[in-house]
Amino acid sequence: MAPSRLQLGLRAAYSGLSSAAGFSIFLVWTVLYRQPGTAAMGGLAGVLALWVLVTHVMYMQDYWRTWLKGLRGFFFVGVLFSAVSVATFCTFLVLAVTRHQSEGGQGGKGVGGPMGDLGGFWSWF
Repeated sequence: MAPSRLQLGLRAAYSGLSSAAGFSIFLVWTVLYRQPGTAAMGGLAGVLALWVLVTHVMYMQDYWRTWLKGLRGFFFVGVLFSAVSVATFCTFLVLAVTRHQSEGGQGGKGVGGPMGDLGGFWSWF
């Protein structure tokens, strides 16, 4: 069953917001924190969200009927990046656990690491 126009509009709005968030993450981690790896992942998330936005807009305009092979390609790339993101999450989780990089047991003394002491920032949460 096809989604309604309202559902498509909400999905397009969400992907547009996600695209803006991904690009802002890219800018913040590039300019403020100077960590290109994290910035690259934020930029990639923004690009993929923009890809989803374009896909929804093209679906709303009924452009896909003339280009179904392209839709299949979009689908497979989406599945590929989903699998890569799950594998990456699991890898970083295993690395954090095996290297004992959790903040548990420090009594809220702040977060060290490459960004310095952020204890004042994290005390708000």
